Amino acid sequence: MRPGINHVEWWVKDWAISGPFYTELFALLSWKALAERAFSSGQSEIYFREMPHLERQDGLGPRHFCFQAVSRETVDRVHDWLVKNKVTVLRGPLEQSHYSPGYYTVDFLDPDGYILEAAYTPHMKL
Repeated sequence: MRPGINHVEWWVKDWAISGPFYTELFALLSWKALAERAFSSGQSEIYFREMPHLERQDGLGPRHFCFQAVSRETVDRVHDWLVKNKVTVLRGPLEQSHYSPGYYTVDFLDPDGYILEAAYTPHMKL
């Protein structure tokens, strides 16, 4: 066992919209489906709960979530998928070497308007 984040419970407004989005995104990022609403990177799990009666609110907490990509090509594939599916891309794909050498990223919005990032970070020490 290593220290880390065991899981994240992620609330979405409508699983019929968010489900296909996350299922396809995680497949591009090489995450595995554990169940209909649960996915694993092999080190962490994200599972989803549909909360139709709640509204998104801005507040303190995470600004965005960054998913590790295994290559620049993965980031490019995510970007192509985002464009094909008319997902709002906030920036990228582009290199952000001021974070670390070779840092290559695309930032975008999920169906509920939260900021996500897919980044290839070959020289970042975690």
